[in-house]
Amino acid sequence: MTPACCGPGVPDDVYERVQEQFSEDELVHLSLAIVAINGWNRLNIAARTVPGGYVAGSLAKVSRVELIARSDQSITTRAFDVSSCVL
Repeated sequence: MTPACCGPGVPDDVYERVQEQFSEDELVHLSLAIVAINGWNRLNIAARTVPGGYVAGSLAKVSRVELIARSDQSITTRAFDVSSCVL
């Protein structure tokens, strides 16, 4: 969504200044990075994620529960450490 202050697109003088700093390929990558970050921010807002709540490496220490179906149709749980798993 383009801000109301900018009209229908990026002004020519702004685009020309950007082209002086970035190649066409770099501009594509920069634009996609901005789109990704914007998407992450919108998802975090929708999920009501608390800023600053994540601790680096904390997910590697989480234990995962695996459901195992037995032949007698009962289900048991077994916990295992996912710290060695590649995500």
